[in-house]
Amino acid sequence: MTAVFAAAAAVLIIWGICEARFILKGRHHRIGTRGIRIAYLSDLHCGFFFSPKRLEKVIQRVQELSPDLVLLGGDYVEGGPTYARECLEALSRLSPAAAVLGNHDIQDSRKGSAREAAAAVCRSLGIPLLYNSCITVQVKGITLQIAGPADARRDTAYLGHIRRDPSADIMILLSHNPDFIPSGAQHLDFDLALCGHTHGGQITLFGRPLTTHSKYRKELGRGLCRWKGKPVVVSCGLGTTIMPLRFFASPSIETADL
Repeated sequence: MTAVFAAAAAVLIIWGICEARFILKGRHHRIGTRGIRIAYLSDLHCGFFFSPKRLEKVIQRVQELSPDLVLLGGDYVEGGPTYARECLEALSRLSPAAAVLGNHDIQDSRKGSAREAAAAVCRSLGIPLLYNSCITVQVKGITLQIAGPADARRDTAYLGHIRRDPSADIMILLSHNPDFIPSGAQHLDFDLALCGHTHGGQITLFGRPLTTHSKYRKELGRGLCRWKGKPVVVSCGLGTTIMPLRFFASPSIETADL
């Protein structure tokens, strides 16, 4: 009996490693009919368990999708700033319109300040980094306002001073942590929110998350959700944290048609 349990555990571990390292899904969400396609990448956790080869595969897949706009949702590194430049340099080839930082990007480590490293790299590469701020961009003659808070878990996330620009046809909320929406974005008249952080549970019971590190795991745990009628896409992300395993929460690139 012990041998059976050991064999089953080994199979599950192998499955978890393979799902995390070799599976890459694309999840598409139809939100509107204006003809704008957004690609959203979150939670890469570049480091020992997320190799440059894996990152290249992600970039190639995004390029094949031919999005009109690429947005980055934070947690680019795992365990410090060592991989920040390598990761963000590669992602800059997608010409991202905006990025926010996640909790892993801003935590300090023995190797220095991850937040400062990621912010400096974004500045040097011309990636617009939103930090309790917003920008407007033009896509196909349509004005998009993109608002992004600081990380809601390890930083001070605040958008109370932001209002929808009257000239904006579409407003997008780009927040690494979905918990910011109930706590700090209820005043925003956004058309779509893009979040990450939860990894869709990462280790799930055949798709049912055991934990998501979110207070709103049922409402804002994974996939296309609704918060007071507004669409919120919570990505399963691309990398892993704590354990290099995934179980029925496959890495994903999110696309949304607006």
